[in-house]
Amino acid sequence: MKLNLGSYFFKIKEYKSAEKFFLQNLEYQKSAHKEIYPYAIESLKKLFDLYTITGQTENQKKTIDLFISFEPKLQNTHDKIEVNEIIQKYYSNTNALQPLKAVSQKLVLLNATFNQESNENIRNLSDILNNEIIKSADDKYQYEVKTQRRKNMLFIILALISVLLFILIFLNIRYRAKKERLLRGKEKELLENKKKLLEQNINFQEEKIKNLHQNLNLKIETEKVFLDNLRKIRKSPSTDSEQMMKDLFLKVSNLIQIDKKNNNLLNESSLENKQFLNKLKELYPSLTDKELKLCKYFRMNLSSKEISALENTTTGTIRVYKTKIKSKLGLGRENDVSVFLNGI
Repeated sequence: MKLNLGSYFFKIKEYKSAEKFFLQNLEYQKSAHKEIYPYAIESLKKLFDLYTITGQTENQKKTIDLFISFEPKLQNTHDKIEVNEIIQKYYSNTNALQPLKAVSQKLVLLNATFNQESNENIRNLSDILNNEIIKSADDKYQYEVKTQRRKNMLFIILALISVLLFILIFLNIRYRAKKERLLRGKEKELLENKKKLLEQNINFQEEKIKNLHQNLNLKIETEKVFLDNLRKIRKSPSTDSEQMMKDLFLKVSNLIQIDKKNNNLLNESSLENKQFLNKLKELYPSLTDKELKLCKYFRMNLSSKEISALENTTTGTIRVYKTKIKSKLGLGRENDVSVFLNGI
């Protein structure tokens, strides 16, 4: 701070004030540092210039003597060169040739030493910079290698995960496809078995219906003969009544046997009919018991004449019941009640 103030006053040619601050700065350097030599050079240089301008030769000589006294104690070659250049300038101005020659020779040696030190410093600095560059390049290379390794590892992990997911998805699809094939196979087998059972049941029912038709036809023919015999008895009083009675008993026995066969055929499918009637009653609760019974015959596709023979009623009555049943089932006149009932 004081050195700056002294320089300011020196610049505006307030030399007294400048000298004061330069001397104060020199005293401060003496009190602040055990070895003041490196720190006092700038203050002494300013004082030497000030004394040169103001013509204070005595103080100028004291300053040079002070330079000469601590110059050997300086460690820095550059500081020594600056001090010797000031001393050289002083000897040159005072025409002291012998000391000037000695200082000049010393400066030559100091400059050579300084150049050598500078070259050494440059080499050291160059080595340091080269080492730093090499280290930086090596660190960068190592970082890039590590980064690349991480990327490669991440890529390998992602690839393994992708392969694993692909395998899992493939196995899952394969398992589902196999499961679906097995289910389709079982369903197909079940449908085929069901189809076979239905075909067997249909064939069995058709055979029963065929036998029932044959028995009904036989019963009708027997009843016709029975009626003819009764007419003959009524018209021919002289006819052998005993022989006629035997024939009538024989015809009645035949009718009883036919009814037994029909009842056996009907009883064979009693469980199936029971299940059918229960389901029909559940779907259409408005049907009476008589109508449910007739639905069983309609399902077998028996004609009104065949049903009337089984129920000992007229064909007209059966037709009336059939119309009522179709109405309760929600069927039109063109709909076949037998087809509808077989679909339940």
